[in-house]
Amino acid sequence: MSCNIPDWFWQGYEQLLRWDVSSRLPGSGEEAPFLSQSDITRLLATASAMALEDDPDLRTVAYEVATRTAMMTGSDNPGQLGIAYVILSRLGNFPGRELLQERFPCAAQSISRNQLLNLERIARECENYRNLQGEAS
Repeated sequence: MSCNIPDWFWQGYEQLLRWDVSSRLPGSGEEAPFLSQSDITRLLATASAMALEDDPDLRTVAYEVATRTAMMTGSDNPGQLGIAYVILSRLGNFPGRELLQERFPCAAQSISRNQLLNLERIARECENYRNLQGEAS
């Protein structure tokens, strides 16, 4: 992987994966999160930077953090959902971003007040836009 990710990130990422697996097992129900709200915010902040990397492995981890933390926190923390929304935008995963917004309408609303993030989101959409002839606009 191309950048130096701190150990605490990988430990938190492992805890996030454990929560995800345990929440899907029959009879286990959704147990209390293994991560605090501040841990989740730190994971999302690092994943946000990872989403800008060229390394596809880092981008995959960023996607996993965004989607799994969104499911963990749900509508309880619109700010964290907003970060997940930005990560999906940075990754160019617009279908995933739309699904996040459908499930949690507060996700897009939480970043709508941040003009810089809105500009970045719009720029990313324009970069990924193709007209019907397949030429970049």
